[in-house]
Formats: sequence, C-alpha cells, structure tokens
Amino acid sequence: MKSGPQLLLAALIVAISGCAALLPQRSADRDAALRLDRGLAAVDADRYDQARTELTWVYRHCPSREAGVRALVALAALELDPRNPDASPAVGTELLGRALQSPGTPAWARPLAETGFLVSLALGAPHPDHPPAAAPPTPTQDSAATATAEADGASAREAAGTPEEPAGTPAGAEAEGPAGTPEAESTPDPAGTPQAREAPEPLDPDAIGDVYGCGAEIDGETWTSPALPTLPGPSMATMLSARDAGAARLHRHGRRHAQTGARRGAGAAGRHPRGARTHTKNPETLI
Repeated sequence: MKSGPQLLLAALIVAISGCAALLPQRSADRDAALRLDRGLAAVDADRYDQARTELTWVYRHCPSREAGVRALVALAALELDPRNPDASPAVGTELLGRALQSPGTPAWARPLAETGFLVSLALGAPHPDHPPAAAPPTPTQDSAATATAEADGASAREAAGTPEEPAGTPAGAEAEGPAGTPEAESTPDPAGTPQAREAPEPLDPDAIGDVYGCGAEIDGETWTSPALPTLPGPSMATMLSARDAGAARLHRHGRRHAQTGARRGAGAAGRHPRGARTHTKNPETLI
C-alpha cells in the first residue's frame, strides 16, 4: 500500500501530464530558432531561395531579438554572395547598414560588417543614406559602333559624290506617315519589366503573434545609432564608367581624324590629273 507522500507525488505527475496535454503544440513554422538553423544550413548547401525564405521570416518576426539580428547579418551576406544568381548588392548593402546601426550586432562582428559595407559601395552599390542621382548616359560600345558606321557612310557618300542627308534626319530613319507625323516607337510594357527587390522590413510586434525561439530581447534604450561609413574616394564603378566614357571619346576623335584625312586625300587625288597636264611639256618641243 502506497504511503501519503507517494500518493501526492503520483497525483502531481498526473496533474502535470494533463496540463501538458492541454498546452498548444509548438509549430515548426513558428519556431524561429529552428527556422534560423534551417536557413543557415540552406546557405551552406547553396539553396539560396530556401535560405532567403527562412532567414527573412526570422528577421521579420524577431525584431529586437538575438535571432533577428543573426538572420539580418546572414541575409546581408546572402544578398552579397557572388555565387547567388539572384543576389542584390543594393539590398545586401542596406541590410548591412541596418546591422551596423543595430544595438544587437556583436562588437566582434561590426568590423567585418563595416568592411563588407564599404566593399559593396566600392563595387557600385548605392549608399542607403545617399540615393544615387540620375547620371547622364555614358557612351557605350553600341554608340561607338554607330559613330563608326556613320563615319564610314559619310566617306562612302563622298567617294560616290552623293550629297549628305539633310541635317536632323538620321540615316535609316523611317519615312513619316501621311499626316507628317513619324510613326510611334514601340515602348516596353511596364507590366513585363521586372521590379527590383527591396530589403525586407520587420513586422509590427502586435501583428507577429506567438513566435518561439527568438532569443533574448535586445536593450536599445541607451543606444545611439552611428552614422554609416562612406567611401574615401570614388567607387570602382564610377572610375570604370569614366574610363569607358574617355575611351569612347578617343574612339570618336580618331574616327573624325581618319575621316578628315580621307577627304583631304580624295581632294588631292582629284587635283593631280590637272597638275600633271599643266606641267607636262609638249612632245613636239622636245624634237
């Protein structure tokens, strides 16, 4: 026969078991720690789409929590990974900027995040605090090829004696319609143009619901967000663009110089027969 303490212990076990049965079961889809582990494992396996889905969920559902900061840094690395076919340097740079301004980013990770942020800017990613201004179009290989074709056409017209086309009418332009209005150019369908992805935003805490495994809450009451770093000079993309523009200008200058030389040579060749007749002596005077 069981004693009193044994009966009491058995009753407590039964009561605890009954309460556990009444508690709601944790869903794996709402477990931030589990989804963070799955996202990091997907990154290691080069499953970038799955990694983005898992890490984005953790970041959005765990704001101001340890798991959310870890997912944020991993997401930034995912968007900057050159092996990722759907990478977005602009999104990755913005996420790294958020990590630098978050009080939850560990001190040992900040130098790495700051260096990655500056390298992204150097490669041409826009600064989150300084949107790029609309740059004038720079000459490309297509424009250089067009200039070459126009110069060749001008030389051919001079050789054939064909007058040049009126100014303002580009070569190969289509004739105007009956009413004198040029035919409308075809424009791409805006609906078919892919839109650039934007960085994910954390959810409102009131709209998150029950989420498990987010970790400790980050205390940011006394935190002051630092200003994001900037490059000490022009980015590599800016320097490459300037180089291409200079090469295109040199190419056009060389074509104009060659065209001028060809015209001068053609003019000298046309004057040569008259000069030959002028300076040729009469054979009869030589007898």
